Amino acid sequence: MRQPLIIAFSLYGLMALGAPAQAAMVENLTYDLGGFKVLIPKVETSGGSLTDTDLRAILDPLDGATLAQRLARANAGTVSIPRLSFEFAPGQSFSYRDIKLVNLANGQIEAASAAGASADLPDQHGGTLSASYGAMSMRKVNLGLMLRIATSVRSDPNEPLASLYEDFTADGFEMKSPDADVSMGRISGSGIKGRPFSVPLSEIVGMAQRNPNAPLSDEDGRKLGMLITDMMQSFEVGQVEARDMLVRVKTGEKGEVGIGRFYMGGVSKGRFGELAYEDFRILMPDGKARIGRFALRDLDLSRTFAAMRELARQGDFKSAENDPRALIPTLGLIELTGLDFDVPDTTGKGNSADGKRVLFTLGRFEIGTRGFIEGIPTALNVRVQDFVFPLPGKSKDDDLQQLIAFGLNRLELSHNMDLAWTEATQELGLKDYSIRMPGLGALKITGTIGNLSKELFSSNLALAQATALGALVKSLDINFENLGGVEKGLALQAKQSGQSIQDVKQMLVAGAAVGIPAMMGNSSASKAIGNAVAKFLADPKTLRISARSRDGLGASDLMMLSDPLALLDKVEISASANE
Repeated sequence: MRQPLIIAFSLYGLMALGAPAQAAMVENLTYDLGGFKVLIPKVETSGGSLTDTDLRAILDPLDGATLAQRLARANAGTVSIPRLSFEFAPGQSFSYRDIKLVNLANGQIEAASAAGASADLPDQHGGTLSASYGAMSMRKVNLGLMLRIATSVRSDPNEPLASLYEDFTADGFEMKSPDADVSMGRISGSGIKGRPFSVPLSEIVGMAQRNPNAPLSDEDGRKLGMLITDMMQSFEVGQVEARDMLVRVKTGEKGEVGIGRFYMGGVSKGRFGELAYEDFRILMPDGKARIGRFALRDLDLSRTFAAMRELARQGDFKSAENDPRALIPTLGLIELTGLDFDVPDTTGKGNSADGKRVLFTLGRFEIGTRGFIEGIPTALNVRVQDFVFPLPGKSKDDDLQQLIAFGLNRLELSHNMDLAWTEATQELGLKDYSIRMPGLGALKITGTIGNLSKELFSSNLALAQATALGALVKSLDINFENLGGVEKGLALQAKQSGQSIQDVKQMLVAGAAVGIPAMMGNSSASKAIGNAVAKFLADPKTLRISARSRDGLGASDLMMLSDPLALLDKVEISASANE
């Protein structure tokens, strides 16, 4: 195992060479690494002092000097490698062409590039997958650090990350097979940093060479867990972008899957500033699904990896004492926009006119969280905009039948929920809970719940439950705006009862003015509610009902809902209509 690794890293050192003062050339290099061979027909250097003998010594894995020592003595201007091939089996290979390495000094490369690459690999039918890659380049490459990551471990657990390379570009690739064609446009990135791991890679390679069907031993599982968590803590990415990814399926269920743009940015020690997919689409001959944008922002896995690392260090992943909440990552925002869904329904219960298709669109959906305590957010915002669901005229669903009876041919809905806990006041504020349905109405609810301490978010479930039971409802505001739903309801009730719309309206107005106070004990508050509801029904525009409790209503008070008189004594209620 050691010899192939030494040879491989020697080749890596060659690719980082810069140009010496005079021309040097080595030909017909072949390295047998056991599972595959590396073939380099020719290496040329220019602009430096290396001779042919020097260059061959640097590439010789049996040279007495370490790879780092050989690399340190290679200060050069240009290295040209017309072709670099990896052969895995007859007919299976991967090759780079026209590699250029410019200005190597003290393990740093000013620029590295390749005109392209190609691959011939086996497919699942015994055939060949052919792939071609466009031109690629990197700038300001820290080869010395790359070799440290590959060959050693860091001695300082808190070693800072350093630049691996400043930026890179690749002009995409294409792969063709009998089943599908895959292509990708330009790929680019910048701000790539890293540091050596705390676990030697050679140990992981050793694990991979064992029986792949055998379960990992506890020790190997511990090492693998340590490596995975440490890798996430040991890299940083400024940004990476890939465009125009497309998979065309040519057999069976033909169609295509595409992503216009993938973006990843602000990645550092287990934290992701943003992960985004744009113009995601699945197109089939008889259907489609599109997403304009799907993104995650402020995804923080650092708590998760720290907990995993501690579990790996202890070697005990199943202990009952392990707190599962320690593994919960935090996420600032989930965002989805531009959803368009149109697919066949073989059951005949779809929402198209004939029931043979499922159709809906969604303008925007997002969930935002902040203010985390032990992985649980103390503030939450949920937003749904412009959800549109066509209504089939012959639906057998009871809920859909009621909407259709209202004269609607589609359901439109927007929704928002915004709540946050404030530590200073120990209050949970419902800033906004609203639903808007064009053609029907808009409802908005706000309120405040007090006497909620930080223990509400405790991992001790009994303590969290006790805190929740001690909550006190202090205020509640309900606002309703009529957008045509009241008129539709009056018309439907008139049709079903055989009365005129005006007769139905007068009956409901009288019922509200008299019936509501009667049910609520004829208090001043109940009369205000009855009068406001009656006024709203007579001329349906807006209705507002507000409730305040100076001391707050607890769980025991809310159990008195069956006795409105007792409850009203504890609450100040106001109501108004059309204001």
